[in-house]
Amino acid sequence: MREKFPVVMCLIVLLSLVSQPGCGDDKGTNADSPPVLSTLVIAGGSPYTLSRTVTLAVSASDDKGVSEILIAENPSFTGAAWRGYAAQIQFELSSGDGSKTVHAKVRDTGGNESSKLSGTIVLAESAPVAGLSPHSSARSSAQGSPASTTLELWIANAVDMYSGVFKLSFDPDLVEVTDIEISEIAGHVLKETGATLYVANDDYDNEAGEVLLAVLPIQDGFAGVPGSGPFARITFLPRGTLASPATVEFVEGEWSRIYRYREDGPPEAMDGVVLIDGWIEP
Repeated sequence: MREKFPVVMCLIVLLSLVSQPGCGDDKGTNADSPPVLSTLVIAGGSPYTLSRTVTLAVSASDDKGVSEILIAENPSFTGAAWRGYAAQIQFELSSGDGSKTVHAKVRDTGGNESSKLSGTIVLAESAPVAGLSPHSSARSSAQGSPASTTLELWIANAVDMYSGVFKLSFDPDLVEVTDIEISEIAGHVLKETGATLYVANDDYDNEAGEVLLAVLPIQDGFAGVPGSGPFARITFLPRGTLASPATVEFVEGEWSRIYRYREDGPPEAMDGVVLIDGWIEP
């Protein structure tokens, strides 16, 4: 019996170790995983906002349940306070026109925090703004042809706007223009103001990678309107598979200007116009 005693004791010791938390193949190894913040959309995805108060659309997941969210323009979240998590959250941007970057992260009921997610939007409380934003994206065909993207030309916050001229530049090796739609777009939008504009010079050169548009009044006695839109829709088709977004940029200077109506003289160019480029997703 004395020879078997050490063997029995060893088995007892091993069994007691296996039964302890943290031992064995499956017990005690499933540490809490952090939540995942997968989506942060500012103002419905618009490239700009005329108001400091914007709606953030967020999407997060976690095994235990997401309980709180932290939002700030400061990337280190200094001074920000946790608030209850919701899919739609109001956030107030800092004052001053220009680009604003919003950062967010979430945490679950166990206190685990997600990684940070960020998004950017241009605030134009007082500055005139002209921008390009995606209108729609067609699905690829069954033959696998690239999807097209339509960008809308918007003008906003341009008080007493009389006209505008815009030259757009794109990489002709990556994308080509297939259509420009201008019929009655602006007329429908601006009828309530008693004024009508249209887009002329709907010309494009795929070889040079250029689009030229001019927004002009089409009635006598035109006295200027607040900017609105869209004024034109330009459809782009990728020439192949895009590895990264292809940008469509305003050519600044004399080529991309908004002009203000003046009763006592010719229209004058507005100062401080914010130009927001567009992009075509892969």
